[in-house]
Amino acid sequence: METTVAQPKSNWNQIYGLMALNAAIVISWIAYHNYQPKVLQLFHFEELSFFLVTAQAVILVFIPVVAGWVGDAMIKRNGNSLVVFTVGVSVTAMIFMCVAFVIGSSNSIDLTRALPVMIVLWLISMNIFHSPANSMLELFAPAKRMPAAMAMMVLTTDLLYALEPVVVNIVDGLGPVVTFAFGGVLLVVTGYYFRKTTRQANFTRSVDETSKSKSNFLPVIIAGLTLGLVDV
Repeated sequence: METTVAQPKSNWNQIYGLMALNAAIVISWIAYHNYQPKVLQLFHFEELSFFLVTAQAVILVFIPVVAGWVGDAMIKRNGNSLVVFTVGVSVTAMIFMCVAFVIGSSNSIDLTRALPVMIVLWLISMNIFHSPANSMLELFAPAKRMPAAMAMMVLTTDLLYALEPVVVNIVDGLGPVVTFAFGGVLLVVTGYYFRKTTRQANFTRSVDETSKSKSNFLPVIIAGLTLGLVDV
């Protein structure tokens, strides 16, 4: 991967855009996990439940790695990886809309056979852009301010996951059609905002800054283990 130069100041507009995008992704995941068994039951695809769980596990392991590799290749070729991000967001939002259409038109148009394929494609597209987008955080904040930026990212996602029962109640009230349509719109809006704020981003990382910063992973490992044990 090309060595690049980090920006001297935190670019909060870009960080806020990344936070909003992560919030939209968390909400989309909550909606998906809430409605997947219900949709499978509605269209009599219960036997595909194990297949979708297995597919999700395989996708989560391999697709982010492939997406990261492609993103690095795009940076080397044209200086940025936003093409991967744009394609991922666009395809994910489109599939969300298609799922909403399939569910809403089930009484008049029989497209239910395409539903499992759409779900797998959605899982793939969701993981195409998420990791490359999060990897840009180091471009938006210098090393000394990275903990604050990362803390805000983690706080946003963890708060949403903590509010999962509230989100589930809301999406249950909206129904599957509105929920999937809203999920598509939410991804488009947050994706556009993130793309707009990063349009002029310098996709380079600083060798000088990283060489001057002393890395000490021991406190991080201890803190992680402590928090993990507390969670258990």
